[in-house]
Amino acid sequence: MRRFAATSVGTLALLAAVAPGALAAPSARATVAACHAAPLQDQRYAVFTGKMASLRRGDRMEMRFDLERRAPGEAAFTRVDVPSLGVWNRAKPGRSPYRFTQRVEKLAGPASYRARVTFRWTGPKGAKKVVVRRVTRRCKQREFRPDLRLVQIGARRVAGTEEAEYTVEVRNPGKTVAGSRAGFDVVLSIDGVALPATTVNGLAPGDRRRLTFRGPRCRPGDGSVTAVVDPDNRVDEADETDNSIAVPCPARLGQQQLAASKLGFSSG
Repeated sequence: MRRFAATSVGTLALLAAVAPGALAAPSARATVAACHAAPLQDQRYAVFTGKMASLRRGDRMEMRFDLERRAPGEAAFTRVDVPSLGVWNRAKPGRSPYRFTQRVEKLAGPASYRARVTFRWTGPKGAKKVVVRRVTRRCKQREFRPDLRLVQIGARRVAGTEEAEYTVEVRNPGKTVAGSRAGFDVVLSIDGVALPATTVNGLAPGDRRRLTFRGPRCRPGDGSVTAVVDPDNRVDEADETDNSIAVPCPARLGQQQLAASKLGFSSG
């Protein structure tokens, strides 16, 4: 995974009048100024802004941004280490309000991001330090990658031979085309022996493709049929854990396998 990158811009406004020695209620706000989602990680970014006003004449205002991330399935946000974040940005003396903008690039997806902004007022001499924290709303980054999945394996005997015709169905429930440049292979193995691979030259989002292989009949009882899609990892997928299925020959499948695949012979 690529590292995050962050840039920042500090903006200072005109001096606001605060009565000498008076302590106003802390005024601090953290917002998401921009949230840009894109298929490529290099194009994804979020812009967070913090704004604070002086509490008393002669104080110094500081602001710190920390990035937090929550991926699907995670219960809570966790802090992400990003260069140039997690440091104090300090306003010039005598300036209020103080606005600071932080941009974070190359966000990985799918995940939600937010900024935890800490505002700090120090001084004048002898005055108590004041600290306030705010959390921005979320910047959501979707999963744009394709996702190749094997749906089922079917087979039928080829009459007058010791061979069978096998069908393998693959689909792409992902958000973008799978194998748009170099395509991807599907390999079928009968009782551990691989047949020549079939190449698919791209599969659009939501589409299915049924492929046919011809090879020896698998051994009933102790044999198996295995299908693998994209065995050499040409396609950068959202989920790489569902690229293969293995089924017995031609016994009835268990409940777990029925959800993803099935194998049955019909006479030909």
